[in-house]
Amino acid sequence: MAEETESLEVRAERLSKSLEESKEAYCALLELEREQGALIESADLEGVAERISLKQALLESIQGIDDRLHREHRAWQEVRESAPIELRERLQEQVEGLRAVMARILDLQQSNEQNLRLHGEELSGKLREIQQRKSAHRGYQQRAAKDAYARSKFYDRSS
Repeated sequence: MAEETESLEVRAERLSKSLEESKEAYCALLELEREQGALIESADLEGVAERISLKQALLESIQGIDDRLHREHRAWQEVRESAPIELRERLQEQVEGLRAVMARILDLQQSNEQNLRLHGEELSGKLREIQQRKSAHRGYQQRAAKDAYARSKFYDRSS
């Protein structure tokens, strides 16, 4: 019985830590979604792109965290029925807290996608403007390089 209790307690603690780690990661993702939403509203295309990149990197780390969580959850399920009700309720509260964060993320993602569609024309205009500025800048650089080359040829001829 002592081994079962220890195993139960160890499994419960591991699951609890995995749930907390997962919730922290998803809270960070939620914050990035909020920031992205604000950047969409302000039509800051570069900021939106940066947040998308940050979210992608975070999602890659979340995959490993979720893998551990699923392993710990399976191990917990093996002993769950023999656990005291208080312990099961405490872990269930953590599960519900994680689900709530995930639900907020999904809601925000949907809202951000809608706002992107609504602001799509404005953002597309800004993107075109950025690309035109870059093209103009590249053109200027090329002209400047040609002028410098032409002048250097001139100087070479006069030497």
